[in-house]
Amino acid sequence: MSDKYIHYGSDHFDAAKFRPILNSGFMMSKPLHGTGLWASPVNSPLGWRDWCVDNKFNLESLDAAFRFVLKPDAAVYHIHSVADVYKLPCRNDTDDITSYPIDYEAAARMYDAIELDLIGGGYELVQLMYGWDCNSILIMNPNAVMEVE
Repeated sequence: MSDKYIHYGSDHFDAAKFRPILNSGFMMSKPLHGTGLWASPVNSPLGWRDWCVDNKFNLESLDAAFRFVLKPDAAVYHIHSVADVYKLPCRNDTDDITSYPIDYEAAARMYDAIELDLIGGGYELVQLMYGWDCNSILIMNPNAVMEVE
């Protein structure tokens, strides 16, 4: 979807700080907090910066940011619809019926990143991917990232 991304909260990418993807026991539509690297497409109309400003959330994190691209051979899974979500691996260790319990650990063995495009996805996609508040990409493999100026 995008070819350049922006991560807020840090002024550069540090692969040594990357924490591998782990499944969450709380919110099944997202991996464990603090794992992976989250970013938004640069200039996205529904990106993280706009979401933070609109919701007066974590505004101080917007002062630092870095841009990056993905390596040409990066395996990215794109979500444009509810049907796309259902093609991801599903966890079977939960009784959560409020969302589709994505097995992020299994997905990380298949893909370097998962990118969500909420534009055109409709209300059902927004509800199913609760917690993915904006157009975003979850980097699951730090080796797929190339920082740019």
